[in-house]
Amino acid sequence: MKAKIISHLNVTGHYYRLQIHSPQISKKARPGQFVMLKTGETLDPLLRRPFSIHKINKDKTIDILYKVVGKGTSLLSDFKKGADIDIIGPLGNGFTINKKIKSHILVAGGIGIAPLLFLAQELSKDKKNKIVLFAGARHKEDILSVQDFKRLKAEVKISTEDGSIGKQGLISELFEVFLAGQNEPKSVVYACGPKGMLREISRLASIKGISCQVSLEERMACGLGACLGCATDTKGGYKYVCNDGPVFNAGEIRW
Repeated sequence: MKAKIISHLNVTGHYYRLQIHSPQISKKARPGQFVMLKTGETLDPLLRRPFSIHKINKDKTIDILYKVVGKGTSLLSDFKKGADIDIIGPLGNGFTINKKIKSHILVAGGIGIAPLLFLAQELSKDKKNKIVLFAGARHKEDILSVQDFKRLKAEVKISTEDGSIGKQGLISELFEVFLAGQNEPKSVVYACGPKGMLREISRLASIKGISCQVSLEERMACGLGACLGCATDTKGGYKYVCNDGPVFNAGEIRW
Protein backbone atom coordinates (compact mmCIF):
# COMPACT_ATOMS: atom_id res chain seq x y z
CA MET A 1 0.00 0.00 0.00
CA LYS A 2 1.12 3.56 -0.71
CA ALA A 3 1.44 6.11 2.07
CA LYS A 4 2.45 9.77 2.16
CA ILE A 5 5.69 10.95 3.75
CA ILE A 6 4.85 13.81 6.13
CA SER A 7 8.41 14.57 7.21
CA HIS A 8 11.87 13.08 6.84
CA LEU A 9 14.57 14.48 9.10
CA ASN A 10 18.27 13.79 9.50
CA VAL A 11 18.37 13.50 13.31
CA THR A 12 22.15 13.27 13.61
CA GLY A 13 24.94 11.66 11.62
CA HIS A 14 23.60 8.58 9.84
CA TYR A 15 20.28 8.55 11.73
CA TYR A 16 16.94 9.59 10.22
CA ARG A 17 13.38 9.92 11.45
CA LEU A 18 10.70 9.24 8.87
CA GLN A 19 7.06 10.15 9.49
CA ILE A 20 4.42 8.44 7.36
CA HIS A 21 0.67 9.07 7.23
CA SER A 22 -1.03 5.71 7.64
CA PRO A 23 -4.38 5.63 9.50
CA GLN A 24 -4.62 1.85 9.07
CA ILE A 25 -1.20 1.04 10.56
CA SER A 26 -1.41 3.67 13.30
CA LYS A 27 -4.71 2.16 14.46
CA LYS A 28 -3.70 -1.51 14.35
CA ALA A 29 -0.05 -1.41 15.42
CA ARG A 30 1.15 -2.71 18.78
CA PRO A 31 4.53 -1.99 20.43
CA GLY A 32 7.28 -4.17 19.02
CA GLN A 33 5.68 -4.70 15.62
CA PHE A 34 7.34 -3.56 12.40
CA VAL A 35 6.65 -2.49 8.83
CA MET A 36 8.30 -3.42 5.53
CA LEU A 37 9.26 -0.51 3.28
CA LYS A 38 10.19 -0.53 -0.39
CA THR A 39 13.27 1.67 -0.39
CA GLY A 40 13.54 2.37 -4.11
CA GLU A 41 11.55 2.55 -7.32
CA THR A 42 13.84 0.16 -9.22
CA LEU A 43 14.42 -3.59 -8.83
CA ASP A 44 17.74 -2.89 -7.09
CA PRO A 45 17.45 -3.37 -4.19
CA LEU A 46 14.71 -5.89 -4.91
CA LEU A 47 13.73 -6.72 -1.34
CA ARG A 48 11.81 -4.58 1.12
CA ARG A 49 13.46 -3.60 4.38
CA PRO A 50 12.01 -4.14 7.89
CA PHE A 51 11.72 -1.16 10.26
CA SER A 52 10.42 -1.05 13.82
CA ILE A 53 7.54 1.31 14.53
CA HIS A 54 9.18 3.98 16.68
CA LYS A 55 6.18 6.09 17.60
CA ILE A 56 2.45 6.49 16.93
CA ASN A 57 1.09 10.03 16.64
CA LYS A 58 -2.39 11.45 17.21
CA ASP A 59 -2.60 12.64 13.59
CA LYS A 60 -2.62 9.00 12.37
CA THR A 61 1.05 9.07 11.42
CA ILE A 62 3.80 6.68 12.43
CA ASP A 63 7.48 7.47 13.01
CA ILE A 64 10.30 5.23 11.81
CA LEU A 65 13.77 5.75 13.30
CA TYR A 66 16.57 4.20 11.26
CA LYS A 67 20.29 4.24 10.58
CA VAL A 68 21.83 4.34 7.11
CA VAL A 69 23.95 1.19 6.95
CA GLY A 70 23.72 -0.03 3.35
CA LYS A 71 22.24 0.51 -0.10
CA GLY A 72 18.60 0.07 0.94
CA THR A 73 18.67 2.55 3.81
CA SER A 74 20.83 4.92 1.76
CA LEU A 75 18.15 5.01 -0.93
CA LEU A 76 15.47 5.45 1.73
CA SER A 77 17.26 8.52 3.10
CA ASP A 78 16.77 10.22 -0.29
CA PHE A 79 12.95 10.09 -0.05
CA LYS A 80 11.50 13.59 0.29
CA LYS A 81 8.59 15.05 2.22
CA GLY A 82 5.38 14.70 0.20
CA ALA A 83 6.52 11.59 -1.66
CA ASP A 84 4.61 8.32 -1.60
CA ILE A 85 6.25 5.22 -0.16
CA ASP A 86 5.23 1.57 -0.47
CA ILE A 87 4.58 0.10 2.99
CA ILE A 88 3.29 -3.19 4.44
CA GLY A 89 2.31 -3.57 8.08
CA PRO A 90 1.93 -3.87 10.93
CA LEU A 91 3.75 -7.20 11.00
CA GLY A 92 5.03 -9.64 13.60
CA ASN A 93 4.36 -10.24 17.27
CA GLY A 94 5.21 -7.41 19.62
CA PHE A 95 5.83 -6.98 23.32
CA THR A 96 3.46 -8.52 25.87
CA ILE A 97 2.36 -6.03 28.53
CA ASN A 98 1.22 -7.48 31.85
CA LYS A 99 -1.07 -4.82 33.29
CA LYS A 100 -0.62 -6.19 36.81
CA ILE A 101 3.08 -5.32 36.77
CA LYS A 102 3.96 -1.66 37.35
CA SER A 103 7.78 -1.73 37.09
CA HIS A 104 9.08 -1.75 33.51
CA ILE A 105 12.75 -1.71 32.51
CA LEU A 106 13.63 -0.92 28.89
CA VAL A 107 17.16 -1.63 27.61
CA ALA A 108 18.38 -0.33 24.25
CA GLY A 109 21.65 -0.82 22.44
CA GLY A 110 22.19 1.78 19.70
CA ILE A 111 19.41 1.78 17.11
CA GLY A 112 17.75 -0.90 19.26
CA ILE A 113 15.97 2.03 20.87
CA ALA A 114 13.68 2.17 17.81
CA PRO A 115 10.85 -0.14 19.03
CA LEU A 116 11.09 0.91 22.68
CA LEU A 117 9.62 4.42 22.40
CA PHE A 118 6.29 3.05 21.15
CA LEU A 119 6.39 0.60 24.06
CA ALA A 120 7.03 3.46 26.51
CA GLN A 121 4.11 5.37 24.96
CA GLU A 122 1.80 2.46 25.68
CA LEU A 123 3.14 1.89 29.20
CA SER A 124 2.81 5.58 30.07
CA LYS A 125 -0.97 5.40 29.60
CA ASP A 126 -1.11 3.80 33.06
CA LYS A 127 0.09 6.54 35.42
CA LYS A 128 1.00 3.91 38.03
CA ASN A 129 3.66 2.44 35.77
CA LYS A 130 7.29 3.20 36.52
CA ILE A 131 9.43 3.20 33.38
CA VAL A 132 13.23 3.08 33.44
CA LEU A 133 15.17 3.32 30.16
CA PHE A 134 18.76 2.14 29.80
CA ALA A 135 20.20 3.57 26.57
CA GLY A 136 23.67 2.44 25.54
CA ALA A 137 25.81 3.10 22.48
CA ARG A 138 29.39 3.62 21.35
CA HIS A 139 29.24 7.42 21.20
CA LYS A 140 26.88 10.23 22.23
CA GLU A 141 25.79 10.65 18.59
CA ASP A 142 24.28 7.16 18.80
CA ILE A 143 22.06 7.98 21.80
CA LEU A 144 18.67 8.77 20.31
CA SER A 145 15.16 9.97 21.28
CA VAL A 146 16.04 10.48 24.95
CA GLN A 147 13.86 13.60 25.26
CA ASP A 148 10.87 11.66 23.93
CA PHE A 149 11.25 9.17 26.78
CA LYS A 150 11.65 11.93 29.34
CA ARG A 151 8.42 13.53 28.13
CA LEU A 152 6.75 10.22 28.99
CA LYS A 153 8.14 10.54 32.55
CA ALA A 154 10.62 7.70 32.05
CA GLU A 155 13.76 7.64 34.16
CA VAL A 156 16.68 7.61 31.72
CA LYS A 157 20.11 6.04 32.33
CA ILE A 158 22.79 6.40 29.66
CA SER A 159 26.14 4.78 28.99
CA THR A 160 28.57 5.11 26.10
CA GLU A 161 31.63 3.02 25.39
CA ASP A 162 33.80 6.12 24.91
CA GLY A 163 32.33 8.04 27.86
CA SER A 164 31.17 10.93 25.63
CA ILE A 165 27.85 11.03 27.50
CA GLY A 166 26.58 9.21 30.58
CA LYS A 167 28.51 6.44 32.31
CA GLN A 168 31.50 5.04 30.43
CA GLY A 169 31.19 1.35 29.62
CA LEU A 170 28.64 -1.13 28.33
CA ILE A 171 24.93 -0.68 29.00
CA SER A 172 24.84 -4.20 30.43
CA GLU A 173 27.29 -3.08 33.14
CA LEU A 174 25.07 -0.16 34.12
CA PHE A 175 22.05 -2.47 34.07
CA GLU A 176 23.83 -4.96 36.35
CA VAL A 177 24.61 -2.26 38.93
CA PHE A 178 20.97 -1.16 38.84
CA LEU A 179 19.68 -4.70 39.34
CA ALA A 180 21.99 -5.23 42.31
CA GLY A 181 20.14 -2.46 44.15
CA GLN A 182 16.67 -3.61 43.16
CA ASN A 183 14.33 -5.34 45.57
CA GLU A 184 11.30 -5.30 43.27
CA PRO A 185 10.87 -8.82 41.85
CA LYS A 186 7.70 -7.96 39.96
CA SER A 187 9.41 -6.17 37.10
CA VAL A 188 9.67 -6.86 33.39
CA VAL A 189 12.69 -6.20 31.18
CA TYR A 190 12.23 -5.39 27.49
CA ALA A 191 15.42 -5.23 25.40
CA CYS A 192 16.48 -4.56 21.83
CA GLY A 193 19.98 -4.28 20.43
CA PRO A 194 22.96 -6.37 19.31
CA LYS A 195 22.70 -10.08 20.04
CA GLY A 196 25.63 -10.07 22.46
CA MET A 197 23.97 -7.35 24.51
CA LEU A 198 20.65 -9.20 24.52
CA ARG A 199 22.32 -12.39 25.69
CA GLU A 200 23.93 -10.57 28.63
CA ILE A 201 20.76 -8.66 29.58
CA SER A 202 18.84 -11.94 29.46
CA ARG A 203 21.42 -13.62 31.71
CA LEU A 204 21.38 -10.80 34.27
CA ALA A 205 17.57 -10.67 34.38
CA SER A 206 17.40 -14.45 34.79
CA ILE A 207 19.74 -14.34 37.80
CA LYS A 208 17.34 -11.90 39.49
CA GLY A 209 14.30 -13.93 38.48
CA ILE A 210 12.96 -11.09 36.33
CA SER A 211 10.96 -11.77 33.18
CA CYS A 212 12.75 -10.57 30.03
CA GLN A 213 11.46 -10.03 26.50
CA VAL A 214 13.87 -9.43 23.63
CA SER A 215 13.28 -7.94 20.19
CA LEU A 216 15.61 -9.66 17.73
CA GLU A 217 17.24 -7.93 14.80
CA GLU A 218 17.52 -10.27 11.82
CA ARG A 219 17.69 -9.77 8.07
CA MET A 220 14.30 -10.39 6.48
CA ALA A 221 13.44 -10.88 2.84
CA CYS A 222 9.64 -11.02 2.91
CA GLY A 223 8.48 -10.20 6.44
CA LEU A 224 5.62 -12.67 6.09
CA GLY A 225 7.19 -16.04 6.91
CA ALA A 226 7.23 -17.23 3.32
CA CYS A 227 10.96 -17.13 2.55
CA LEU A 228 12.15 -18.68 5.86
CA GLY A 229 15.21 -16.43 5.76
CA CYS A 230 15.07 -15.07 9.32
CA ALA A 231 15.19 -18.28 11.35
CA THR A 232 16.47 -18.15 14.92
CA ASP A 233 17.29 -21.13 17.14
CA THR A 234 14.98 -21.56 20.14
CA LYS A 235 14.41 -24.30 22.71
CA GLY A 236 11.26 -25.18 20.79
CA GLY A 237 13.09 -25.49 17.48
CA TYR A 238 13.73 -22.91 14.79
CA LYS A 239 11.32 -19.99 14.74
CA TYR A 240 11.03 -17.06 12.38
CA VAL A 241 11.68 -13.53 13.55
CA CYS A 242 9.13 -12.03 11.14
CA ASN A 243 6.17 -14.26 12.08
CA ASP A 244 6.93 -15.70 15.52
CA GLY A 245 8.78 -12.55 16.64
CA PRO A 246 10.48 -10.17 16.45
CA VAL A 247 9.78 -10.25 20.21
CA PHE A 248 10.53 -13.45 22.12
CA ASN A 249 10.70 -14.46 25.74
CA ALA A 250 14.46 -14.37 26.39
CA GLY A 251 14.30 -17.80 28.02
CA GLU A 252 13.20 -19.32 24.69
CA ILE A 253 16.33 -18.36 22.78
CA ARG A 254 19.34 -20.63 22.36
CA TRP A 255 22.02 -17.95 22.71
